[in-house]
Amino acid sequence: MLEARGPGAAAREVREETGLDPGRWWALEGVGIYFHPPTGQARVMAMFAAEAGAADRVTLSREHAASEFLGAAAAGRRFLWAAQRRGLESVQREVLRGGALARALEVTQMMKRTR
Repeated sequence: MLEARGPGAAAREVREETGLDPGRWWALEGVGIYFHPPTGQARVMAMFAAEAGAADRVTLSREHAASEFLGAAAAGRRFLWAAQRRGLESVQREVLRGGALARALEVTQMMKRTR
């Protein structure tokens, strides 16, 4: 079920919260696992990376007050959760280096089908 809902949910969240429609997407190798206190359950979360165009502008949803584009180190310092920092490290290692791994993880065509 995660495979069917994960990509669609990720694309929908990006559109709803930022107004962006990224041109490229990658499914990161790892998943996030966290404990959800209200339900008493451990949850598994697929992690995706998306590439926005240099001229794209963020349109904030009601859930956000501001946006800012930062380098990896500055962004990492603002993250609350260690899992978020690990996700950022995954993007650097798996996507930004390019090569065979980045090509294997690219799911752009799958994401286009979920629109």
